[in-house]
Amino acid sequence: MDFIFDPFCVLTNGSTIFIQRPYRHGYDTEYLGWCINESDLLTVAHSAGLGLRREFVVGFNPVITNAPEQNSYRGYLFQRSPAAPAPRTPDENSSPKV
Repeated sequence: MDFIFDPFCVLTNGSTIFIQRPYRHGYDTEYLGWCINESDLLTVAHSAGLGLRREFVVGFNPVITNAPEQNSYRGYLFQRSPAAPAPRTPDENSSPKV
């Protein structure tokens, strides 16, 4: 089984990048975040041979100012289909040696 937990997900708009500014939580920094379109995520998982077993709605929805759609935290439990190829090793993902 494979599990993805806590991605920022949107249901109708495309995936977007946003800036997180956690100053009120004591962090003096900014960093990028990514709202993933749920349909895109599930399509990619399916093409990798993963079938959705369970979806978990966490219920925490941080507001993103000026976002085209507000997000929600979700979790997804996948099961690899028997005919699916095994995940690639880090060596297979690295760039070719020149």
